[in-house]
Amino acid sequence: MSAPIVAFVGHSESGKTGYLERLLPELRRRGLKMASVKHVPQHYHADNPEKDTQRHLAAGALTTVACARDAVVLTRPVITEPELEDIGLMLGDEFDLIIAEGFKQSGVPKVEVWRQGLGGPLEGITSRVAVVTSDEYPGDALRVFPLEDVCAMADFLETSYVLPQQQRVQMLVNGQEIKLAAFPRDVVANVTQAMVASLKNVPPVKWLEIRLKNSDRSENP
Repeated sequence: MSAPIVAFVGHSESGKTGYLERLLPELRRRGLKMASVKHVPQHYHADNPEKDTQRHLAAGALTTVACARDAVVLTRPVITEPELEDIGLMLGDEFDLIIAEGFKQSGVPKVEVWRQGLGGPLEGITSRVAVVTSDEYPGDALRVFPLEDVCAMADFLETSYVLPQQQRVQMLVNGQEIKLAAFPRDVVANVTQAMVASLKNVPPVKWLEIRLKNSDRSENP
């Protein structure tokens, strides 16, 4: 299950990173737990090929984790660039909100950070829910937020994405999300919580994950 994701997009040098550096502390001040995802150039590589983690991958590991006292770094090579939603699933459900920088072609809600003189509004963008700018935006926008004030954007994110997702049900089959209508969603939630409540020595449910795996490897005779 993934936390809600909102991507901040815009032309290069539009101020996305600087804006998020001011927005994230405001969201944290409100008690929210955030994760961030940054889209980087194709040539970027997080590790040195001579390091042990890369040697593990070369030897056949599909994923490797480098663990230190102050950080854990997971490296998972991919053949094609993963969708932002798939990255959200990797991050899990411990966060209230995932803030992404970039990912213009993703299907998640997007906030465009725009500055005059860097080009017109981004074209071909779907799910544009708001614009952040200190200039007069020349395109169509449902909501425009000032670049200097992150509090209004924090209010918008909290009201529109965090609070509505405080109670959610998500079903994945073979890693693919299955969209649930209201009735089956409520049935899954109610039946699962009732089952857990009948068990002994189980704390109140804040979040619950059940995984069922059927082996796709044929058994040897």
